[in-house]
Amino acid sequence: MLHKGWQALVDLLLPLRCLLCQHVEPLDRTPFCPRCTAELFEERHPACPRCAAVIGPFGSPDGMCGNCRPDPPAFDASVRLAGYVGAMQQAVLLGKHSWHESLLELLGRELARRRCTVLPGPVVDAIVPIPLHWSRHWLTGYNHSQAIAYGLSRELRVPLRSDWLHRVRWTRPQKNLRATQRWHNVHRAFRARKVVTGRHVLLVDDVMTTCATARAAAVALKQAGANRVSVAVLARAASAPGR
Repeated sequence: MLHKGWQALVDLLLPLRCLLCQHVEPLDRTPFCPRCTAELFEERHPACPRCAAVIGPFGSPDGMCGNCRPDPPAFDASVRLAGYVGAMQQAVLLGKHSWHESLLELLGRELARRRCTVLPGPVVDAIVPIPLHWSRHWLTGYNHSQAIAYGLSRELRVPLRSDWLHRVRWTRPQKNLRATQRWHNVHRAFRARKVVTGRHVLLVDDVMTTCATARAAAVALKQAGANRVSVAVLARAASAPGR
């Protein structure tokens, strides 16, 4: 009874707030309110097993989307936590700043727990975050993809290998480029630093839109001998035609 009384006093003086919306309500000791939890973790639509894009009710028998059937990406499978909307979009934008690194690690653990256990193919041998160019890493102080990958690594108990992939040239930010421009922007921007023959590598990023970055990184890993490359992202954004 003494413990319950003390806990009630703590809750009164220091009420729990959702990490994203800051709304105060009973949270059952979880870091997110029910609304944000639903937007972050509840998948309402079927997704393409190859690129994680939402597919309509008239998808193909293999579940692949209309883009992947005629032009499959260099990676073999992908998973996401949610679409790039609402609470997930807010979380990703917050995660661009190093003082929210712990938020991305938490979401990385949830991504592993809720989605990565169903990845097809052999067991993942290594987790590799999409690298930043050294100049951008120097300016920002940290790599947000590596924060997500750290959470994945801890939950899956798979080694984090941030030194396996290197961004060999500076690239423009992808968000303001059209789809074809995005591909040319990152074409040959990555190089594997290690021979990864026969390995199943899990690439990690925060958002995937046209898949250009993941494709380029997967090509580099496949050229270094990777047997399979899967992709895990927090969010999959819908790209408009031509974007």
